[in-house]
Amino acid sequence: MLFPVKTNANKKAVVQYASVPLLNDEQIDKILNNLNKNDWDNSKVYDNKTEEVLESKMRTNQEQALWPEQGGFPFDIITEEIFKINSEYWNFDIRYIDFAKDPPLALKYALNQEFNWHFDMSGYESTRKLSYTIQLSDDSEYEGGDLQFGPVIESKPEIRKKGNITIFPSYVWHRVTPVTKGNRYALVGWIHGPTFK
Repeated sequence: MLFPVKTNANKKAVVQYASVPLLNDEQIDKILNNLNKNDWDNSKVYDNKTEEVLESKMRTNQEQALWPEQGGFPFDIITEEIFKINSEYWNFDIRYIDFAKDPPLALKYALNQEFNWHFDMSGYESTRKLSYTIQLSDDSEYEGGDLQFGPVIESKPEIRKKGNITIFPSYVWHRVTPVTKGNRYALVGWIHGPTFK
């Protein structure tokens, strides 16, 4: 015998991503100029359960942590837009950026570098609710390097537009295809909240 259960399902949770304009060229230049050109670390892949670093070729790009300036830039602008988009699309219970344990990252994808299929939730990061990426490069400056979402694999022009922020639930499968020419720069991060129930 089955007993009916009333639920408060979030019918918007099926939306894969939203991509909208956010930063202008001057703001992007400010971010790029604040990066340490000689301080790029090789990005790592972690075991979902033990959080140990794995030897893996699925992620070959480089990264460095990005911290807010005095006054909050650029994260004051970023969080305002994310909370707005979240209320329109997903209505997730989101609270904060975890600068102490899970800081936003500037990413650099050079020739042949990629980040193969993955999602952004694992052991410690189970409080990640929304992921975001901001395009810091003009799409004429590189080839390849497409952010794609599964299971339908296609490249979307709005995601490549310089200054656009693309926001998506952290459980959505995605990848960045290999760069075949030039360099691609992006700012990525995660908005945390209570774990999904």
